[in-house]
Amino acid sequence: MRVDYLAADAAVVRVIGGAALRPEPASFPVTTAWLTARAKGQHELPAEDLAQLQFRYAELIDAGWAADPRPPPTGKRGAPKLGPTGSLLRRLDERRQEVLRFATDLAVPFTNNQAERDLRMAKLQMKISGCWRTTDGAETFAALRSYVSTIRKNGIAVLDALTNLLAGDPWLPATT
Repeated sequence: MRVDYLAADAAVVRVIGGAALRPEPASFPVTTAWLTARAKGQHELPAEDLAQLQFRYAELIDAGWAADPRPPPTGKRGAPKLGPTGSLLRRLDERRQEVLRFATDLAVPFTNNQAERDLRMAKLQMKISGCWRTTDGAETFAALRSYVSTIRKNGIAVLDALTNLLAGDPWLPATT
């Protein structure tokens, strides 16, 4: 199973933390083009907007390397440590395609926050009780949480869907 999302964007926001990020007015046309393309059901940004976005991204990466250059070789084996800023910049530079995936595939969410939210209840249960007593219990919990998450994502009332499920009339998503 392949799950696509912007691998770096959530991590970027976490690493940058309290740093002030102010978008420049020049970035708004690309943002507007992205929202417009997504609203129209297109699968990627128009070529001109994509080229503008990729060019601006490259400029920002180059500015980052100029502000925080790689340290010189130390003579020891391996590359010298970059520190948190340099490591983030290296990841953003090496993974340009993944970072800009939102522009080439509009169906891909910006972050993996939904997946993290889906796992939160399982982690909370493990934190409270430490573990599940049986594998069957863990599988039942996972199946029920998955069902409830799918119901919510499809805008269906959870209590009604669970009532129907227990009555033998489960809601099933449409197959494609």
